[in-house]
Amino acid sequence: MQAFDDPSLLINMSVWTSPDSLKDFMFRTHHRDFMRRKGEWFEKLNEDSYVLWWIEEGHTPTAEEAKARLQHLREHGDSPYAFTFKANFTPDDL
Repeated sequence: MQAFDDPSLLINMSVWTSPDSLKDFMFRTHHRDFMRRKGEWFEKLNEDSYVLWWIEEGHTPTAEEAKARLQHLREHGDSPYAFTFKANFTPDDL
């Protein structure tokens, strides 16, 4: 799937029960070994390259939704609508 005009940019989406459960997977399982090596495979961007947001149970997010949330994050910073691991927004903040 090519979600961006630049073919070297890729999109990776998954649904988790919480940011903490995603962080646990990323940094406390074998996946951390891949995270340590990401500099070998990916260029560092000068803007946010990932976004988190809460969804309703049963909702399947789309690539277009992710792109809109990422753009909102880049323009406005962390908010309940679109945030990074640095923020602690909960579904109640919506």
